[in-house]
Amino acid sequence: EAKARLRGIVHDRSQSGVTLFVEPESFVEPNNELVQLIREEDAETARILLALTDKVRETLPELDALVAGIGEADLIFARAGLADRMAATEPEIDEDKHVSLGEARHPLLLARNWSAPAEPVVPPVIPVDLLLDKERPLLVVTGPNAGGKTVALKTLGLLALMAQAGCHLPVKEGSRLPIFSRFFAVVGDDQSVAENLSTFSAFARQVREILERVDDRSLVLLDELGAGTDPEEGAALARAILELLEERGALVMATTHLEPLKGFGSGHQGARNASVEFDT
Repeated sequence: EAKARLRGIVHDRSQSGVTLFVEPESFVEPNNELVQLIREEDAETARILLALTDKVRETLPELDALVAGIGEADLIFARAGLADRMAATEPEIDEDKHVSLGEARHPLLLARNWSAPAEPVVPPVIPVDLLLDKERPLLVVTGPNAGGKTVALKTLGLLALMAQAGCHLPVKEGSRLPIFSRFFAVVGDDQSVAENLSTFSAFARQVREILERVDDRSLVLLDELGAGTDPEEGAALARAILELLEERGALVMATTHLEPLKGFGSGHQGARNASVEFDT
């Protein structure tokens, strides 16, 4: 009821309609000037930032080199810090496709002691010895469930990748690894309803892709080889896959529960058997 007492612009009103929000007439021109000054300030800010950006752009090659150098130094210190925590050693690079890892430990198992100091007693990491060469390029690992077959398989793959990334490895002195051109791993179950793949057909597709690309500088890791189908047929197929990979010159580590493959590992000239045990 008092709106007639004040000249100005009504900008809004309350939901009940009893209150009006008014800009007095005397404020209009100062507010217009304020808006103009804010816009001029924004334009000047943009001009300054653009000028600074142009200055930075002029030194972009030097800045790129600086950032790359800092990143490289950071990576070196990170690798050194990791090696120190793992009590790692420098592996020897073998030109003759010889893998010899003594007392190899999986880095993530070691890291359990770093990330969870408040946990109860963490079991010690059991080291494994891994041996592969061009005379006997097939390593068949058997043993009970929860005995460590897959961990041993992953240990070989991860340590080989770490070595090629310039990392020291949690292995004993004198351990050797070649340089691999390709890494292949079939670990876990890739069955998919959406893609109409059973456990076995998913495995078959992965192996087909490996056989299309594998060469004599490849490392192939096969977990639970021959599983997902009839044991006799699975063992026969698994043996054929191993023999074909051997012909291609790849180094292969495979885990299995199948008895015929255990016999293959013992009797085939290019294969060797390894086993794990379950500590009750």
